[in-house]
Amino acid sequence: MRQVRHTASVHYRYPRLCIFMLLILSSISGLSYGADHTDALIATFQQSHKYRSVQLKLTPLVSPTDKKRGLAGVSEIPPGTGLLLESNPHQDTRIWMKGMLISIDIIFVSAAGYVLATVESVAPCVAGEPCSVYSAANVRYVIETRPGFVHKHQIDSKTRVMIPNLLPGRH
Repeated sequence: MRQVRHTASVHYRYPRLCIFMLLILSSISGLSYGADHTDALIATFQQSHKYRSVQLKLTPLVSPTDKKRGLAGVSEIPPGTGLLLESNPHQDTRIWMKGMLISIDIIFVSAAGYVLATVESVAPCVAGEPCSVYSAANVRYVIETRPGFVHKHQIDSKTRVMIPNLLPGRH
């Protein structure tokens, strides 16, 4: 599996390339999870070398305001849920943890629906220290979920992600 590039500090000279860095900036208000969220999508993670699959209920972030907020300020992600962020596959996708209260797993997914890279149990930024940036190339979707999901379900580069209506022909 491709290694995720890790940068020790944030440089603001790349504002267009770092659009996803803004996803985790301010506190979250109004972003909901769970069965009552009408826009939730079900992602199925299927491993080609195994006969099992696992599902996650994802809340897609569509509005610019929600994308800027991301999971910042959230104190808990309910089991079986996460966020789905759409990315431009022609630019490196960068995620940082500024404003986060909890650790998360990050899954970078290609336009074809395959896992490109994962980052497990990413901790929030520490005040007064540079905030780490996690990035990958050719990413179409980013999934953020509870820490431990990637390890527990052995998500790797052989894992296919199927999301109805987003990855056509992949359900």
